Amino acid sequence: MPICPNCGYEYRVGKTLCPDCNEKLVDSPTDDNPLPEKKAYRQAKGDLRLLYTTPDSIYAELLKATLDSEGIPCLMKRSAGIYGHFTAIMPDVHSMYKIWVPENLYEDAMEIKRQIMGDD
Repeated sequence: MPICPNCGYEYRVGKTLCPDCNEKLVDSPTDDNPLPEKKAYRQAKGDLRLLYTTPDSIYAELLKATLDSEGIPCLMKRSAGIYGHFTAIMPDVHSMYKIWVPENLYEDAMEIKRQIMGDD
């Protein structure tokens, strides 16, 4: 499978360019160009602390992916709104996405949230 030498993501056969990094895909990493090491999760200590609440799944997923890429473990949960059981047949505009992070990583996570979402 083709691999991006920048982000390390694997693509299906036939792809030649990473859409995220705009890098030419390689068949396998080489000694000259090894795959980037993924960041290990930081040590989590203390209770979980609520970092962010939003009704928008895109913002929630963006923040979660960014925290993951920075090695900050997080928990994202969706609370179903009043029509949560019927989302297959009607949109649920009352759902909320909540993201929690470990207490000792809250300030780092909050800085990332501010960079993405601004001060709200």
